[in-house]
Amino acid sequence: MAFPLISSGVYGYPKAQAIQVAVEAIEAFLQKNDMTVYLVTFFGDRFELDDALRKDLEAHVSGLAGRSRGDAPRAEPAAHPTGALGATLLQKVARGELTPVACRAKANLSRDAFDGLASGRPISAQTALALAVALELAPSRMREMLGQAGVAPCKEEEVASYFLARGICSVHAINQALFCYALPLLGG
Repeated sequence: MAFPLISSGVYGYPKAQAIQVAVEAIEAFLQKNDMTVYLVTFFGDRFELDDALRKDLEAHVSGLAGRSRGDAPRAEPAAHPTGALGATLLQKVARGELTPVACRAKANLSRDAFDGLASGRPISAQTALALAVALELAPSRMREMLGQAGVAPCKEEEVASYFLARGICSVHAINQALFCYALPLLGG
């Protein structure tokens, strides 16, 4: 399903507010419904973070200042074993702490990517990061588990750590920041 931010274009509804309202509605919907949702904005190349958040994020994550959506895309990330990240998430599902639908929504995973966890299919660094966020890991524990999966430190991890350290365990909130800095989005 595509979820357009219609009024955030020529009608001038504030883009940051439109994104926030849409993400909250989509997250609530996806906790109970299994569906892929694409968030669409008319002026994606001009979407910016709240000024205070942008300044704080750039102060904590080196190399973000000056990056923009116009920067060259990065190469496709290498595959990594799911390791403890996938196993821990699947254990939460098995214990009934998370439903498969809620788990996929929390980690921004497609059904195919989620099913791949159980089969041990290799995952991308962005999927591994999404799993760490879904597990609401502390940044140090996230780095430990990512290291076990063979994922090298990257800008996406620094941005995710920034949010996790502040108690923001939302892949969608992190993806908004990653989008603004032309970094690969979390999930799979």
